[in-house]
Amino acid sequence: MPDRRIATSAPAAKTTHPKLRRLRHHEFVVAANTIGVKPAELRSDLKAGQSVADVATAKGVSVDTVVNAVVKDTSAKIDQAVSNGKLTQARADAFKAKLPALVTKLVNAHHTAK
Repeated sequence: MPDRRIATSAPAAKTTHPKLRRLRHHEFVVAANTIGVKPAELRSDLKAGQSVADVATAKGVSVDTVVNAVVKDTSAKIDQAVSNGKLTQARADAFKAKLPALVTKLVNAHHTAK
């Protein structure tokens, strides 16, 4: 009998690697702290249709400040992965080159409530 779980669609957060979910959660907390709100408040604002950029602007925080904080924190984690032998320097450099554009896209994204 085939495994029916494969055919079901699950939210993206459930299908990603656990370490990526932890990283994404941690960077969400970094964004919330940079804006000066609690993660639960930021999550509520996102569920209401705002972007991280909208929340930052409403709180008087530059979007670039949020993006730079998340990029800096993620870059440090990438460097640590290289130091731990989990990632090659070439892959780390490739990830870090894409990071500012990716984080900017995520910060400006409007999420729909599920």
